[in-house]
Amino acid sequence: MKNLVFVAIAVVLFSACLKSNDVPEPDRILVPMNFSRVITPDSTQVGDTMVAQVTVTGSNLCYRFEGYDGARNGVSEEFDIFAVGSIPNPNKKDTTCPDIQYSKDTVLRITPKTPGKLTLKFYNGSTIFKVDTVVVYN
Repeated sequence: MKNLVFVAIAVVLFSACLKSNDVPEPDRILVPMNFSRVITPDSTQVGDTMVAQVTVTGSNLCYRFEGYDGARNGVSEEFDIFAVGSIPNPNKKDTTCPDIQYSKDTVLRITPKTPGKLTLKFYNGSTIFKVDTVVVYN
């Protein structure tokens, strides 16, 4: 019985030390960006890194390019690719953004593991911007 009372008191004291901290809001939030230019090579070798030249855009100068979001499209070597950026969190402060289009030249790197055709679908939102097929040789 003494052990049970001791455990109950320990649990109450321990739980009193726990704080319910709210997670702070991030300074920036992720948003979709648009592709304005994509240049991929016609072919590459298995194990070599294929480099696509890419330009992404945002509607104003508060945008910042963060990277890509990609997923296999159910077909073994077909990928849906989206550009991801960030903007200042509108819930944190009033940010005035110059109304000038943001443009960033960057690259997309993919290292194919198997020979065949690699199909890359680049999306602006839910609309396909461009579909490229890269032949991967052994």
